[in-house]
Amino acid sequence: MPPVQPDVPGNEQRLPPVRGKGRLCHPCPGTPEPTRTVTTPGVGPAARAVVNDHPLLSRFEIHVDGQAVGYARYRMEKSQLWLLETVIEHGYRGLGLERVLMDAVLRNVHRRRVEIVLFCPLFKAHITTRREYSHLVAPPGPILASHRPQGRLIV
Repeated sequence: MPPVQPDVPGNEQRLPPVRGKGRLCHPCPGTPEPTRTVTTPGVGPAARAVVNDHPLLSRFEIHVDGQAVGYARYRMEKSQLWLLETVIEHGYRGLGLERVLMDAVLRNVHRRRVEIVLFCPLFKAHITTRREYSHLVAPPGPILASHRPQGRLIV
């Protein structure tokens, strides 16, 4: 069997939602379930990474060997997903996990068929290298001050 290509949309494997300690055991009816997306096989932390979408927490989390090592926080506004910030723990930076997380988020947004508004500088830089997802970026427009996201700067 040929290896899975990491950057081709549709090559991810859908798994059942994770249940158990620290997670919802009985979600409210109509509540979206967190999903797991397995990324590419290979060597290193990026190959062992699993990305989860947690709609109740409004963030995508990335786990390596079962340990949460980062997240991408978002906010849903009508048919737009606002990408607010991306955080990766210091010990895991520079290992390709940022790219894995951002690609998984972009694939998820592409499947949902919603637009994205980029507030996160990492996503802004990443989308310039991933032209196949540039159609997802919402055209610039006014954002009301009351709707402007309040976030923290992660350096």
